[in-house]
Amino acid sequence: LNRFHWHLTEDQGWRIAIDRYPRLTEVAAWRRSEDGSTYGGFYTKDEIRHVVRYAKERCIEVIPEIEMPGHSMAALAAYPELGCTGGPYEVGSRWGIYDDIYCAGNDRVFEFLQGVLEEVLELFPSPWVHIGGDEAPKVRWEKCPKCQGRIRAEGLKDEFELQSWFIRRMEAWLAERAAPARPQAPAAKPDDRPGFQPIKIRWVVEQSIACLGRYRRLSKDYEYKTTHSETWIQISTIHLMLRRLRPNPKSPEPKFKYPKPQ
Repeated sequence: LNRFHWHLTEDQGWRIAIDRYPRLTEVAAWRRSEDGSTYGGFYTKDEIRHVVRYAKERCIEVIPEIEMPGHSMAALAAYPELGCTGGPYEVGSRWGIYDDIYCAGNDRVFEFLQGVLEEVLELFPSPWVHIGGDEAPKVRWEKCPKCQGRIRAEGLKDEFELQSWFIRRMEAWLAERAAPARPQAPAAKPDDRPGFQPIKIRWVVEQSIACLGRYRRLSKDYEYKTTHSETWIQISTIHLMLRRLRPNPKSPEPKFKYPKPQ
């Protein structure tokens, strides 16, 4: 358990500075609370480097997560052209799942995500990067001309396969940079897979699955494909309840301070 999975993006806020896309910290990092106040903040690149170094000194690997294609309301608020409707969008102010996600038929989305990940990979020495993939409603894709055009152009059956195609495209891009992707959602309906063999597992250690082959998809109903066969394995939901670790009182505190709302 010596891994820190750092969830850096969400509907309710974007928490990492990306030089190529300054509106992610100018707009996406801040949300309006119900009482009218502004809540938010983000980590600068220097602060992230410090956290990574601090963790490494304690034998902890930091794995970044950049969500896609869902949980992207904050990013869409900053760059509305990346959504199916073009907005306007607002950074999420409530918890839950939002219908607006990245447009799978827009090539600018992949240019944006690749640009973000290029800067993320420079900050994190971990061989892993998490790209989310969970809880991506298909409501907008079903009515989006660009997404429907992508489905026809790629010979896909439906919006579920469109998500699979989306994840595979990003995974291939990451593979070229030797960063195995860890998507979190099922790419398509399991029963649509030839030779699908569901296997229920109550408890499992992540590394044990990794030794079978490379991660493809992980979600509430986890779907996994080995690199050695076309057999798909569905793994039932895994909940790991971890107590908050108490810090060693002798350990030096991090030198950075959390940003305050402006």
